[in-house]
This record gives sequence, C-alpha cells and structure tokens, in this order.
Amino acid sequence: MQNIPFHEIEHLNKSQKAMIIAKSMSDIKEQKKKWLANARVEFSPGEKKPCVICGKYTSVTHAHHLVPLSWQFDNGYESPNHDFSWVCPTHHSAIHIYINNLLKNISLTPIGFPPSELDEMQKIIGVFVKNYMEALK
Repeated sequence: MQNIPFHEIEHLNKSQKAMIIAKSMSDIKEQKKKWLANARVEFSPGEKKPCVICGKYTSVTHAHHLVPLSWQFDNGYESPNHDFSWVCPTHHSAIHIYINNLLKNISLTPIGFPPSELDEMQKIIGVFVKNYMEALK
C-alpha cells in the first residue's frame, strides 16, 4: 500500500482508515521481527559466566540485555544496545517480572531473595529504569 498524504486521510471512511492502520501495524510488527532477529544474530556474549546476582549456575545462565531488545525497538533505537549481564534462570525471571510490573505502574518488591541479591537485581533493573526515564523525556 502506498503512503497517503495526511490531508487525504480525513476523506476516507472508517473501514478505509482501519485498513490503513492495520497495514501500518502489520508493517511495524514485521520490521520489529526482522530487527529483533538481526539483533539476536549479531549478539555474541562469549563464554557463560556465573550469575552476577547469586554467583552460581554457570552452566544455565542467560545473557540478559540490560535494556530489553523489544523495548529498544519500540523506543526507536536504530541499532541494538548489547550491554548485558549473566543471570541464572531464577533471577532472569525475577528481573523481567519486576520490569514488566514497572511498565504497568505496579509496585512489586521481589520476595524471598536475600538482601545482597536484591541489591544486585536493583543495579541491573536500574540500568533499564535509567533508559526508560530518558526515553520519556
């Protein structure tokens, strides 16, 4: 579908406008899919290391992007920021739950983690929060 000048959109009926919006959203989803796939292909974290939070589980740690790739695309990053930390599956899940709740304005303090682990999680989450606040400006 070709680009339609803004002043011509007001003359379209609801169905035509909905079709344009659906096509635009489909294009954006496809662009995002490609951007994420390319970002993942170019990402090379190297040899696994212990979880930066608990210091364990080297064999199963995940490379957690400090600024999630999906969020980067949604906020206009032209190229991905691949800063990351090695985290075990438990802490990786906790970080994402915390970030998702922040984005939904839900206050949630992870329960059951030792204070030293909470401090390390807060450092990792803090990088995301810093980028999130800058994006709001």
